[in-house]
Amino acid sequence: MEQDETSESESENEVYSVFHFGNKSNEAYKVQINVNECEIAMEIDTGASVSIMSEDTYKEYKSKFRIEPTSAKLRTYMGEQIPVIGRAIVNVIYKKESAKLPLLIVKRKGPNLLGRDWLNKLQLDWKDIFSVVGSDNQSRDLNVILEANKEVFKDELGTVKGMKAKIYVDESAVPKYFKARPLPYALKDKVEKELERLEKEGQIQQVEFSDWAAPIVPVVKENGSIRICGDYKVTVNAVSKLDNYPIPKTEDLYATLGGGQEYTKLDLNQAYQQIELDEDSKRYVTINTHKGLFRYNRLPYGVASSPVDDILITGKTREEHLNTLSEVLSRFKRIGIRLKKQKCVFMAEEVVYLGFKINKHGIYPVESKVEAIDKAPSPTNVTELKAYLGMLNYYNRFLANLSHLLKPLHVLLQKDTKWSWGKEQEKAFIESKQLLKSASVLVHFDPKKKLILACDASPYGLGAVLSHKMDDGSDKPIAYTSRTLTSAEKNYSVLEKESLAIIFGIKKFHQYLYGHPVTIITDHKPLIGLFREDKPIPTMAASRIQRHIDHIRVRNFDCTNNENEEKCDNDSDLFEPEITIPISTPETEQPQIEKTSNMTEQMEPRYPKRIRKEPSHLKDFVLK
Repeated sequence: MEQDETSESESENEVYSVFHFGNKSNEAYKVQINVNECEIAMEIDTGASVSIMSEDTYKEYKSKFRIEPTSAKLRTYMGEQIPVIGRAIVNVIYKKESAKLPLLIVKRKGPNLLGRDWLNKLQLDWKDIFSVVGSDNQSRDLNVILEANKEVFKDELGTVKGMKAKIYVDESAVPKYFKARPLPYALKDKVEKELERLEKEGQIQQVEFSDWAAPIVPVVKENGSIRICGDYKVTVNAVSKLDNYPIPKTEDLYATLGGGQEYTKLDLNQAYQQIELDEDSKRYVTINTHKGLFRYNRLPYGVASSPVDDILITGKTREEHLNTLSEVLSRFKRIGIRLKKQKCVFMAEEVVYLGFKINKHGIYPVESKVEAIDKAPSPTNVTELKAYLGMLNYYNRFLANLSHLLKPLHVLLQKDTKWSWGKEQEKAFIESKQLLKSASVLVHFDPKKKLILACDASPYGLGAVLSHKMDDGSDKPIAYTSRTLTSAEKNYSVLEKESLAIIFGIKKFHQYLYGHPVTIITDHKPLIGLFREDKPIPTMAASRIQRHIDHIRVRNFDCTNNENEEKCDNDSDLFEPEITIPISTPETEQPQIEKTSNMTEQMEPRYPKRIRKEPSHLKDFVLK
């Protein structure tokens, strides 16, 4: 490739060559780069003076780029000129590096090239890049698999063979018909073009009459194009009988990633629209537009029966990974499914999946999502507050002490509470953002490693963190969890709250804990004696405490006090140090106080120095 940059200076008209451009004989080295919040695969080209993006990739993420005219001219090594669409200054993130760099967009299909201009600014991790590409044999293995299944990557809408989707609707359901909603003028032409495309491909057909009709919701994609979705929540979704197939939760999916070294992410081309609809089901998914009524022939976006479509593949070894990939692609080929190759990622060190960044070390929040939450303005009403908490709670597994921190915000969600955003709410709002930005990596669950469950309680909430004891002796978190106390639970004694925190942690992480030896860490020493199997349950113990003791003793758990454990990042300061609460002592409560005091005589005593530090009016009556 040659670059001719029109300039007053002759010295700026330098000539550069790209030997591998269009030459597939040599295996290319690729790297995933975050460009304007888009994960872009780029081929490393030390012979190119500039970095370029292909037209296909640009169309895919058009809305993310603001291009300007440029006088730059590009030519291949053989002298062929490559038309340049424009130039953009983009935000580039690689590992922990970030920079604003120029990028040329070319009117040509092909790979995106990372040239010397970016190579001079970014310190690439060559060890990881070489390990991804591997030896010639390893690279050839992947290429052989892709070549054998190239039919799967055809640029066309696939059709799943041997099956059709059927929508089951309650027999007593009354048909619902909604008028077309007015469209923004800026989207009207794009919606019309998309309708024409869908009709041309046979995905939809115009009809004169329908007793079912849903309005449309046009969604603007990253590349600026339109996706037409029917608002089926007001029509068929409300009366359809859903297939009760057990869709796994995200934590269930992530729990299977332990030991994975590389990751492949497959993106289906138009996803569920590759499945034809049963003839009787077509009337339920009719859409009403400003161009009239259209009936889908394929399963459309927005129907409750079609929720997810991304596929993630990994393996403990490269051979296992390639074998799984080969089997998946072979099945897709056999039944007629098509993938969008430019959005697929193969054998990558790191991928973004379902809003999380994943690599062999663990799971991370996605920087762009964290940035979006960080830029969120202070809520002005309950609806905006719920929207913010919804975004934040998506990453709650990364956030210790979240429920305690958000207490001032949760108060505003209570019934009959007047909206009042003050300094306390603003402080909690800002601190919650800082907590997310400082979130650490969560390691993958490994059934072969020792599990540690650290639990704690505060006057307002419960918290727990599940961790692995690593080979180097350190503790690394797998997930955090927390919740606020109910009004009744706030009246519990400190002993009851601390035991409730343990029960909460056990129930929350039951799928991880069951069948594995677990060490439970608590900072409340009296609980240790109660949970020991060699000691009888105190006969005068409150029934709630007795239930908690029974719940823990039947499991293979070992309880210890964190004052005897080495201090670690994840089991300390789940909540503020204060663990006692003021309790009123009306005369009606005195018999209960005397009754529980008998129970404490059978417990291990709390550390005297810790009791002495507490003001007398705050001391727990159970301990007294």
